[in-house]
Amino acid sequence: MIWAIPLVICGLLLALLSPFLSFLTPSESIVLVDVADPNNPIILGSGANTLWAQWQCWAYIAAFCLVLVTISGVLFNAIRAFSDEVIIESKQRLSQRAAELETLKQEYRQKIQQDVLNEHAEKEEKFKQWEKGLLSIQHQTEEQERKVQHWIAQTQHALKQQQRETQSKLGQRDRLSEQKRCIAQFLDESNWTFPNGEKFTYRALLERARQHKKK
Repeated sequence: MIWAIPLVICGLLLALLSPFLSFLTPSESIVLVDVADPNNPIILGSGANTLWAQWQCWAYIAAFCLVLVTISGVLFNAIRAFSDEVIIESKQRLSQRAAELETLKQEYRQKIQQDVLNEHAEKEEKFKQWEKGLLSIQHQTEEQERKVQHWIAQTQHALKQQQRETQSKLGQRDRLSEQKRCIAQFLDESNWTFPNGEKFTYRALLERARQHKKK
């Protein structure tokens, strides 16, 4: 409202200087008349003189303007002070709400991070347990595989040993069969006889051996 004071002063200066300014001076056709007595009107002035005759009115107008400006300035300052207080209080509440909101954001962010860390730790623990179980199964599988390989090796060795023994027995049987055939053929072709005159054959000799064994 400080700017209103220069305006009022400029208005008063124009009002005081209006009799000397041609563009503000009333024309001579304008007459100021006192009609307190209708039967005997009194001419107070004409043209520029009418302005000087109304100096009391101009003083009242100037005083009224100054008082109005003063009251307006006081009201404006009061309203402005109240508005400043309201604005400051609003800013404080806004700052407090912003701080609370930021705190909530931080807490929410920390909670999310903690939840993510907990979930990650839980998944990592489950993965470690699963990996441990997988390694245990792998060790057991390798152990079983070693046992199976050892059993297969032993079985193959036993089979080879049995095969060698079987081949040996078969070879021995073949040799005995060949020896038996040679002996039987030799005895059949020989002229040997037992004391009782029976021909000396492999079958007769085997029969005599069985009888001797029974005795």
